[in-house]
Amino acid sequence: MKFLAHIFVFSCFFPFLDFIRIGTDTQPNSMFLGTIILFVSSRQKMNTPLLLLWLTFAISLVFAFTSNVDAFLTIKLILNYLSPPIVATAAYIIFTKTEYRLSFMLFMTFMFIYFVVGFVQAYFINDFMTILLNEGRGILVGGRGVVSLTTEPAFYGSACLFFIVYSILNYSKTQNIIACIFLLFQTLVLARSTVSVAILGLSIIIFGVVQLLKLRLVYVSFLAIIFIVLALNAQTIINSIETTRTGRVLATFIKDPAKVAQIDGSIAMRASNTFAPYFVIRHNNFLPMGYGRFLIMLRKLNSEGKYKAIITKETLRQRERIVGGLNMVLFQLGFLGLFLPLSIYLAFKPLLHKSAVMFALILFVTILFTQIQLMHAMIGFIIASAVFQGKLYEQTKKKGTSG
Repeated sequence: MKFLAHIFVFSCFFPFLDFIRIGTDTQPNSMFLGTIILFVSSRQKMNTPLLLLWLTFAISLVFAFTSNVDAFLTIKLILNYLSPPIVATAAYIIFTKTEYRLSFMLFMTFMFIYFVVGFVQAYFINDFMTILLNEGRGILVGGRGVVSLTTEPAFYGSACLFFIVYSILNYSKTQNIIACIFLLFQTLVLARSTVSVAILGLSIIIFGVVQLLKLRLVYVSFLAIIFIVLALNAQTIINSIETTRTGRVLATFIKDPAKVAQIDGSIAMRASNTFAPYFVIRHNNFLPMGYGRFLIMLRKLNSEGKYKAIITKETLRQRERIVGGLNMVLFQLGFLGLFLPLSIYLAFKPLLHKSAVMFALILFVTILFTQIQLMHAMIGFIIASAVFQGKLYEQTKKKGTSG
């Protein structure tokens, strides 16, 4: 079981490695291994966050019967809903039954592997190790960064942000400083992902607002100093990155935020996908839309002359899919999709008294609203880690009270 656990954890941290040549970006390796762990393990008492993940999957099956897309895409959607409960349950089992712990040294070894591959791609061999991936693309094109062991720079940056969330949940303050600086370097210097920078910036802003509402002036003052320094050096920063995609997006956003989606097709697609929950809340009373009806709604809204800044020609030519996990669930399942964010909140809840964990939750949720599909193994793995660490904290608290 311990050997299987090691392979399973490896597959969660390297979810883009395409060993069996299925041809998708994110590989289902962890789902296969997680299913084996579920079958070979004795029955495990379920907790509420994991039950809600399984409930979300069960609800998704109902809408498969009214799917408006072909059988292949329908199955792919079902597997997306199935991935978080399988991976989270399997991870929770190995945490509790085998007492598996990912040491900080091994964690940093994984991070170093990403760094080495990304560094070699950036400065020596552009397609280094991309043979292990499905379509290693976007390498140093148009000011974009490298892919490392993912399939595009945006996924590399998002992977680093996922790893920051995991680190905050599992390691000490000193270890987190080391890990977070190392991962931020990869995000900003190697991945150079506009989306990842936006995710990070938005998460910091939301965290700052939360701390302000809680009257935690130390955090607010620290963030205010950072924003003041950035504001005073804004033009210098823009000039230094003006040839990169991030620089072009930032310059456009400062001049006219409404025109950001019109920079290129990729940004237009991500913008419309991110707003998918708003569309279904505003124009369908938050009722479920089911599978394969996103483009139908976009075309209807476009014909009515609405959201011209977001719904562009490129947006209407995209494939019938919603890029992102939470926004996909909330669009397709409507109000029934709220079980997924509720599961995430309950998983993190026992640890939210820690400001770092609060930031980790905000960062995690923000990532899930942008581009990451639910089949990304780190989603379920992080939820299981939060549940497990929360249980450990509650047990320690009870022992301290009884003592």
